[in-house]
Amino acid sequence: MGWLFPYTTPTRAILVQHLRRPERFGEKLELVRACAIGSHHWYLIRERDTGLHWIGLDLMQGARGDGWGYKDMDESAGPNAIDCPLAYLAAPHAERDGYAKQWRDRVREYHAKKSARPALVPGVRLRLRDGTEYVLAENLGRRGWRVIKPVDGFGAFWRMPATVARSAELVQAAE
Repeated sequence: MGWLFPYTTPTRAILVQHLRRPERFGEKLELVRACAIGSHHWYLIRERDTGLHWIGLDLMQGARGDGWGYKDMDESAGPNAIDCPLAYLAAPHAERDGYAKQWRDRVREYHAKKSARPALVPGVRLRLRDGTEYVLAENLGRRGWRVIKPVDGFGAFWRMPATVARSAELVQAAE
């Protein structure tokens, strides 16, 4: 299960097209749905003879001078990534034990937490994994958030990427 770097995939967009080719899956499998989320390419496959589905993941990565490559796995490998679209789990599938079941449970838990989380607005207090707390001051759009570190005492502003803000623990909602 190594990485594959096809010589025909110089960009991420071309790699995604390459990963969705019907001939990749053969005659017995049909690509039902696919989406790219960051460096994850999720796909839902239907077995033509049984009608059952399974979920696959291609980890995508760019390499200087070598274009883009991927590492493929399916849900039975228990991927660490859990941002798989929830709709993929609803397709009829064979009941599996082990990694696939544990992984599906983790995906459902991820989406439940994500939907229960309040919106990020100015005034929200967040805690990062290292325990540092910040208060969101201003939304900078694609650049993330301008934040204040309450223990500074200086009132200095910092910039926090949006992905960091979304993954941080919510300590206190905006007042």
